[in-house]
Amino acid sequence: MGAHVSSALLNQVRYSFSRAGFGFEGGSFANCTQASINTCPTGISFQDTSFINFGMQNNLPQGRIINNTQVQDNASYFRGRHTFKFGGEYYKQRSPNVFLPQTNGTYLFPNFDSFLQDAPFQLSLTDGTPKFNFKEYDIAAYAGDDWRVKDNLTVNLGLRWEFSSQAINLLHDLSIANQAGSTPFWSPTAPANVTTVPEIPNNYKYFGPTVGFAWKPRCLA
Repeated sequence: MGAHVSSALLNQVRYSFSRAGFGFEGGSFANCTQASINTCPTGISFQDTSFINFGMQNNLPQGRIINNTQVQDNASYFRGRHTFKFGGEYYKQRSPNVFLPQTNGTYLFPNFDSFLQDAPFQLSLTDGTPKFNFKEYDIAAYAGDDWRVKDNLTVNLGLRWEFSSQAINLLHDLSIANQAGSTPFWSPTAPANVTTVPEIPNNYKYFGPTVGFAWKPRCLA
């Protein structure tokens, strides 16, 4: 949506929203879905490659929904030989994820005889929530000036600033919560850098200056 605020000021506002979702579920096990991830079959694999693995792959089922919202504002102000441009945008992505590899376990057997004897060589098992509500917020602002120094020379000067939040810090918050209270997930004697996911600090210093010019030689006029 654009509007002439005055003879010298033009402002344009844009809004967009999109949503996309996909999932890897069902298939050979129709009831193995994101909604019932903890009831899916266990994966069975063999060290002896002459045997075929069976059960559910350890990274399934999984899926996510991606919601994108964007609001953008761009304005131009004309004064003399100058065209000032300024504006910004706000962007939000909300992406609920269902993904927890090894949540139903994967047994590794040396061979088929050890499988019949229920003597696995290794068990891989993950515990925790399979649902993660990732969110990211991005903000940007800019200002610039197209200065028509002469009728054949225009100089462009500007500055843009951007900020992006760290969606991955959701895992940090969850790992901190898992260790809180009287029943921590891991032994309280273990160091924090082992039991928790590191926090990624936000960076507020993303500045991008722009400098340019447009020049047309007199001989080409």
